[in-house]
Amino acid sequence: LQKLVESYKLDPNSAAWAITCFALVPSVRNKGLSKKFLHLMIEEVKSLGVRQILAFPVTGTKDPWTGPESIFRSAGFLIHND
Repeated sequence: LQKLVESYKLDPNSAAWAITCFALVPSVRNKGLSKKFLHLMIEEVKSLGVRQILAFPVTGTKDPWTGPESIFRSAGFLIHND
């Protein structure tokens, strides 16, 4: 997505996929669903041959609509604070 490339000063990479929004309604939070959904997303894009997945979690906010950093860390994502 062009906006991600510009916002995060990324090199365009058509082989990379991005998780740009990751939110659950409040009534189903804190039940482990985020980790399960992230795992399913990773497996799906891997099955399509994707080798690089980017995510943009935000910390320090009460409502991290991009997904909590902790689930990406637990899934093996590397965190860059550039």
